[in-house]
Amino acid sequence: MLKLFKKFRRSKYCLHLVISLSALFSVQAYAHAGHNDLIQLRVKDQQLGVDIGLNAADFMQFDQNQDGHLTRQEFVEQQDAIKQWLQTQIQIKTDQASLKPTWFDLPLEVETQDLNIVKHVRLIQRYDLPAKTEVKFQSQLPSFKGKGLMFSSEGHFYMKNLSASPVEILVQAANTN
Repeated sequence: MLKLFKKFRRSKYCLHLVISLSALFSVQAYAHAGHNDLIQLRVKDQQLGVDIGLNAADFMQFDQNQDGHLTRQEFVEQQDAIKQWLQTQIQIKTDQASLKPTWFDLPLEVETQDLNIVKHVRLIQRYDLPAKTEVKFQSQLPSFKGKGLMFSSEGHFYMKNLSASPVEILVQAANTN
């Protein structure tokens, strides 16, 4: 009976360890669920949607106290300057001029251990595309090298890993008439 009890205790500890490890792994997966490392360009009708996951390291020049962490407060206080800086780093333009986004959002993902520290930033933009005009997507961000590009239009999509920085992509909207 004593041997059976010892085996049960060992298996109980083993089961407890397995449950603990599975809980740990599920927390890690949840912590990373919001970040998408793709540069996503979607053309639908006369609109271009841009959705890009950026690392906090891209924004370290906005770390006011230079502690190596960008906090939510630092980000919010400088959000207008960050948006202006992003417009110089990521541009959508025709031969004549840069296009201004019709919609611009920067949702944040924070560290799970410290909810005040920014981990990733999503850049979400929408642009109205001029008909039958080539539009260039350009980026100067060095972190784009090695990211995946996903382009989709009218139910078709194309994926590619980017090996160069800066990035330049040509897009043209079809005529909807």
